[in-house]
Amino acid sequence: MAKFRLLPLLGFFLAVRSIGASGVNQKPYFTPMILGRTFDISKNEVGNDIFNKNARARQKTIRVDSTTIKFKTINDNSDVNDVLDVSGELALQIKGGLVNVEGSGSYVKENRDATNFVEVLAKVKTITKTKTLTSDITPMDRFYNRKLVGKHYVRSITYGGILIASLRFTAKRGKSKEHIKARVEGNLKAATVQVGLAGQFEKLASKVEDLSDLSIKYYSTAPLKTVPLDVKTMIKAIEEFPTQLKTVNNGDGIPLSVNLQEISTLDVPHRNLDYLDNRMLRARLGDLDHLYTDLLETDDAIKYWLKNTVTLGSINNNEVQKFYSDLTDIISAFDTAVAGIDLSCSANQECNDQQLQKAFEKYKGDGNIIPGKYKRQFNRIKWKIELSESAKTEVRTLLQTEKDKIRGQIRRYEERLNRVMPAGESVTSDLDKTVTNFKKVLPGIYFLAYQTDGQIFYPAYAVSFSNVKDTSSNQIGQFNQNGELTIQDTGLYLITYYIAVIERSGKPRENVKVQLKRKTLLGTSWEVLSQSMVLYSEKCFKCDQALSDTVVLKLNEGDRIMIENNGPKRIFSYSKNYFSLVLLRKTD
Repeated sequence: MAKFRLLPLLGFFLAVRSIGASGVNQKPYFTPMILGRTFDISKNEVGNDIFNKNARARQKTIRVDSTTIKFKTINDNSDVNDVLDVSGELALQIKGGLVNVEGSGSYVKENRDATNFVEVLAKVKTITKTKTLTSDITPMDRFYNRKLVGKHYVRSITYGGILIASLRFTAKRGKSKEHIKARVEGNLKAATVQVGLAGQFEKLASKVEDLSDLSIKYYSTAPLKTVPLDVKTMIKAIEEFPTQLKTVNNGDGIPLSVNLQEISTLDVPHRNLDYLDNRMLRARLGDLDHLYTDLLETDDAIKYWLKNTVTLGSINNNEVQKFYSDLTDIISAFDTAVAGIDLSCSANQECNDQQLQKAFEKYKGDGNIIPGKYKRQFNRIKWKIELSESAKTEVRTLLQTEKDKIRGQIRRYEERLNRVMPAGESVTSDLDKTVTNFKKVLPGIYFLAYQTDGQIFYPAYAVSFSNVKDTSSNQIGQFNQNGELTIQDTGLYLITYYIAVIERSGKPRENVKVQLKRKTLLGTSWEVLSQSMVLYSEKCFKCDQALSDTVVLKLNEGDRIMIENNGPKRIFSYSKNYFSLVLLRKTD
């Protein structure tokens, strides 16, 4: 893996705006830049001294003392670059971690994709002076015979200070980010001509006060007398900034930027020091930045989502792993492209954008190059998984709710029976209502059956339900003569049964129980799925009670189920005995 030199930036970064006929290029100040030292503009690497100490001492100072203010509503990172005067290649190098940016770098790298705030970014720049080499100085003899870093040298250094303020209007509960944005942009444009800076921001704050909460993030190269906490204090801090800058370095501030001159403008015999800017490549850096931003923001979104939001199943996990593996492979190609950007042309290197083609092809994949492509792909995966998880949660909640309702009904019936309440029309009517309501709550394939006649169920025999109350499909079938029901569809089922039992003699009753059993299509034995028991108690001699249960389980096509008397004694039953089966969801 290639190693790259990390350069600390002091102050604020200025963009590479243009290269004119004179070959002068404006760049941010890097430590240890000094007048007359070479610089590689592609690698942001400081190089060699080509002037001796006496020549460098022949410099002049130009007083400037000017302050400019710039602000803009931020829609994406290109707006940030515009306000902060960060060039395309510099923005890429910041995002790629090739340069360390103090202050403005955090604004350039920040992910603004999934935020609930509208941001207005303001920059105040005060320039105090410029130190420059005089035009008549000459470089050291035969300096070109040394191995030089870069094809430019520092001709002048500009001093001053920077204040950056980010106003973030976060939507209040129930308010729309888009509504805030419309008011912000409308009032910024409308107020530009009519009022000054203070009035403009005060008006802006008042227009969005009912929609949002304001927070201010700032960076300053000079100590602030007033800390920006709201619009009023922010305006005051901006107005005080030029005065506060006078406390830094005897009023000069810090080095902000440099003007670079091509070494070829000096009287040198070697043509290999000529510099030709690759304008074709430079024109594609904006495209590269948009795609790189999409990849990095998607990477951040996946990590946040996996850490804070969702637990994946094995199938979903494989899908996410595949997507993330492809994403990191593409990011790696972009990292390599950004690290290898060379903005110069030479005899051995034509002026084209071939340096970026591998990254573009990686991004394209099997489709097209569309900005935001991978964020949209991730969102589709995320929404599908979250929708699936949400549906599962809803089903679980629904099942639990209905189970609680049914068990509550059953407990109430049993309590009524335990009070020696006669089995009559009231109990039968209530059971009918429960079955009807239950069918409405849980849609899908359902089967309801009952037995009205008094029955005796012998040990090791199935409990019969001969009357079909209601069914969604004739295909679901009926209990056969052995008391077995065959399952037609593989899926998740909710099964409820209720068997009223009664004492038929004056003698104490033995404990009685039933079991819900299953036999698979190719199975040879029955599997117990659930069990219900009524225990004898002297306190409830001659009580009317019920064997009942509600279960949720997965059944396969061809499975047979039955309810069997698994106790040692006969079960004497009366009135309506209910059995219901509901298909909640088909599965593979």
